Amino acid sequence: MSEVTASLPDTSSSSRHLTTLLQNDLLLLVIILLLGAALRFIALGYWSFWTDELYTWRLVVPELKILTLGVPDDQHPPLYYLLFHAMLQIRDNDVWLRLPSALAGWLAIIGMWRIGVVGRRPRWGLLAAALLALSPLHIWYSREARMYGLASLFWVLSLYYFIASFERDSWIDMFGLAAATLLGLFTAYPTLGLWGLQLSLFWLCWHLAGRKIGRLLRWLLAQGLITAVFALWWPLMQEQLQRGLTFNWPILPQFGIDLSGTLADTLSLALAAGGLVVLGGILLWLIVWWQPRLLQWAQKLLPIIAIAIILAFILATVAGAIPRGLSIRRQLFVFWPVAILLATWAFASIHKPQLVGVILGVSLVLAAITAWGRPFEDWRGIAQYIEANGQPGDVVVLTPGWARMAFDRYYANGRFPYQGANNNAYADDAPAPFAAGQRVWLVWINTETTDAQTTPITHWFASHADNLTRRDFRHLTVIEYAVR
Repeated sequence: MSEVTASLPDTSSSSRHLTTLLQNDLLLLVIILLLGAALRFIALGYWSFWTDELYTWRLVVPELKILTLGVPDDQHPPLYYLLFHAMLQIRDNDVWLRLPSALAGWLAIIGMWRIGVVGRRPRWGLLAAALLALSPLHIWYSREARMYGLASLFWVLSLYYFIASFERDSWIDMFGLAAATLLGLFTAYPTLGLWGLQLSLFWLCWHLAGRKIGRLLRWLLAQGLITAVFALWWPLMQEQLQRGLTFNWPILPQFGIDLSGTLADTLSLALAAGGLVVLGGILLWLIVWWQPRLLQWAQKLLPIIAIAIILAFILATVAGAIPRGLSIRRQLFVFWPVAILLATWAFASIHKPQLVGVILGVSLVLAAITAWGRPFEDWRGIAQYIEANGQPGDVVVLTPGWARMAFDRYYANGRFPYQGANNNAYADDAPAPFAAGQRVWLVWINTETTDAQTTPITHWFASHADNLTRRDFRHLTVIEYAVR
């Protein structure tokens, strides 16, 4: 936003430093887009579906109802499931079903570049596009058959139109903002966080950009449109709000925090926090309006703020390559485009192109590992391993029981029968589930989050069967047992 950023220190000279790698902006953009495409499309089916992708597939397979009374049978809005269902009618393979996420993730890179162009900082846009193209976190979600890759495109578009609304005073930008935000809301509920952030920042940006009444009226109309349309979904959303959460963050109970209630509990907490952020943004605007000299004082702190942003961004980039804490990452992912824009400004402010080069280089290595490293959950590999090494009469047991859906996808035509484990069948006072001499392949998700579900099964086999072979597939474990 040229009008808004005019109040900040002039960092346009840093753009010249950032282009020392390549003078031709178009060539640089092409390279960024090619790298982004390679990291999102090449070997897209290398990993088998992991648990969340399998859940999406199981929810939407043609023989099941995609919606129950118009509401997806989980904690997410319907748009992605409708798209997934349409894709599934055409073809059912891993690459095809992941393609919308990969394409949306790649288009988001173009969107980040366009944000710089519309904000009259085209070379900032190139850097922002490069940071997103090589972001391990964004690559993760661009390569899975879930809604977050698609949502990231809508989040970037929402930011684009938000910034454009301060540059062009166009009704198209305001309707574009409303459309992008609504598409994001109907794709992933974390979009509420981005919407709240925009509501909090608008007033200060509007003040710095000249306080034009027409701009304010267009903005209010766009917000009214978003509110009115999303309100139509609210009665159906209530059904989802009362369902128990399918996840909990294991580390939080150690601090006395438990989010294992209903979605309504978590959403209420998030909305309360969002409301405070919006009120804080309005308060900041009023303070700046009342004491404009505070801006001059704040400018002195910008170098420190820039360094803090860079350090936080580096840590977040590295953390984004670690496939743990998925529930937390996906909730915070909505703010990743904003974080990249802040990091772009910070890198431009400190005039250190060498540091930018190092960060991009490290990001590229982490991105390649994320895209083509060891599979997170190699269900396809497990199915092939059992098929190749099993003997006639063998049985496959999967624990937790819901892991059966992995074999529904990758082992439906296999030689051996398989079943999801029922913990009651392995209780001490229950009849033995298998006869002596029976060979059983036990497949379990060997993580802390599933210990409560898998421990009764693994203990039964440890005390009632002999371990013949064992193989670990990251945090999936396969043991061949002979029941005593």
